[in-house]
Amino acid sequence: MRKNIIFILACIALQCCSFAGLYAKRVYLNMVWESCKKREAVFYYEKPDNVASREIPISIYYKYEDKLYCKGSFSSVEVSKESCNGKFTYYFTSGNVMCEGEYQNGDKTGYWKIYYKEGGVEREGLYKDGTKIGLWLNYAQGKTIADTTLHYGPDYTGEVIQKNKNGSISEKAWYVNGTYHGKYENYNSTGGLLYTGNYDDGLKINEWVFYHSENIVAAKVYYGKNETIDSVFFFNEDGSISTEQIDTATICKHPEMSADIRQSIIAKNLNYPAFAIENAIQGQVLVQFTVRSEGSIDNVKCINDIKLDFGLEEECIRVVKTNFKFKPHKICNVKTAIRYKMPIKFRLR
Repeated sequence: MRKNIIFILACIALQCCSFAGLYAKRVYLNMVWESCKKREAVFYYEKPDNVASREIPISIYYKYEDKLYCKGSFSSVEVSKESCNGKFTYYFTSGNVMCEGEYQNGDKTGYWKIYYKEGGVEREGLYKDGTKIGLWLNYAQGKTIADTTLHYGPDYTGEVIQKNKNGSISEKAWYVNGTYHGKYENYNSTGGLLYTGNYDDGLKINEWVFYHSENIVAAKVYYGKNETIDSVFFFNEDGSISTEQIDTATICKHPEMSADIRQSIIAKNLNYPAFAIENAIQGQVLVQFTVRSEGSIDNVKCINDIKLDFGLEEECIRVVKTNFKFKPHKICNVKTAIRYKMPIKFRLR
């Protein structure tokens, strides 16, 4: 009897040691993958023993319900953004794939795919040294191509041609070492020329011509040193010189809404999702949308590759769609549509 009791106690002690060893390896992480206390954590991972490898497979989990957040290869058993080194897959809280691609020494590299929360590819393209390069395809849900975006690296030299969804050219530009240099042309959605001119090391120089419609000149602007405007001539649609006094600031006027008004709208209407608060989720969501010629907005979407999830993206889209209206973009007093980006921050107090 005594031997049996000793044996049982020994088994219990051994089991306790095993569990202690297991949970001693669990490391808790905050939103930016810094080690932290459990109560402050958003993620966790089981730290493996030291491995002599540049590609150590590690899975990171959402702290709540132990759901998989990402799996990939690290150059160290100490997880950090800088130690990502190999193929990675990230997951939404629903279990659907968020994005997938490869890292090299902490930088995104090669081909990446980003997915909608409900499934299906949202956009795909190439990274080099952590920077998007080349042609990226953007999809509407249903796998039809919504539009394309051409990303160039900081040292890119050559011509860049961007196109609208209908295949018409939206922009032609020459770059030298990643900067506008040489002839530039901008077109409307039907392919008509909006304005054209030349750049010198990123600055407008000499004559720039703006159009009412194709081949009908609206204005000629002459730029001097450091992009200062030396002279401006405005034209009526019949070709005669306009005598109307037009503020030169309207030559190229971006969508208007002061930072104070923008922040006030966000503060009054943004509801921090309770689920995100419970799990200490905070960060910045980058929202992209189109400001139409009358000031309304559409094509609202969040363009972070690795999303914060927990309902934050959906809340940003709701706020932008229902509460924002801009004074439209103008080129020589002609209202035009333009793509716009706006960051929305979530911070716990």
